[in-house]
Amino acid sequence: MQQVNVDQALLDAQRVNPNDPQPVLAQALRIAAFDEFEAYNTYNNVIMKFGNVMPFANIINSEITHYNETVTLMQKYGIEAPFVSQTQIELPNTLQECCEIAVSAEIDNIALYDNLLMYVNEPDVRDLFYRIQAASYNNHLPAFRNSVDSFYNQNNQQNNAGNMMDNMAEYQTLIEDAMSGNIDQNKIVSMLSNMNMSVIGGLAVGALGGVTLSNLMNKEDINEEE
Repeated sequence: MQQVNVDQALLDAQRVNPNDPQPVLAQALRIAAFDEFEAYNTYNNVIMKFGNVMPFANIINSEITHYNETVTLMQKYGIEAPFVSQTQIELPNTLQECCEIAVSAEIDNIALYDNLLMYVNEPDVRDLFYRIQAASYNNHLPAFRNSVDSFYNQNNQQNNAGNMMDNMAEYQTLIEDAMSGNIDQNKIVSMLSNMNMSVIGGLAVGALGGVTLSNLMNKEDINEEE
């Protein structure tokens, strides 16, 4: 019989619930551990389907390292790790689509740690969360975005690539406004949702999604070597 986490709804929501009877530290670490393992499981499925392809082959090692580091802290604070298991998941038919999904997943990961960091005060937990978030922002997200761009070039879709660059230049104003605090997140999401461009929109969200983290990194002087 398959084990089930009693707080599975919380783990799936990926957000700390201050009204939950479980302490916020336990929530944050369990959410982080579950998310890191889910990322590992997803990227492992990509490798099983398409072979030892980049950047999945490199990034998967980072995901399992982050999972193990999170579990180590859970043991320190007497928190039970969530039940996780390697499962087969349905993937798109092309590696390009998998990379596009990975872009979205890494953006979600950055937002997840923005939320978790609001609720934890323990220095070692905050340090780990900042390092994991920085890895997504500095390494994983750019790697997957570069892969998506390479697929356009490989498929000789110069027009699409050109349109991508034109639109990214247009979005630069949005990004600059967001970084200067002249536009709120709801407005960003609203504007992007009206743009009928799946990949372009995803890349724009990636640039905007890192705004909060970029500001945090300037304050915390984060260095990520993984």
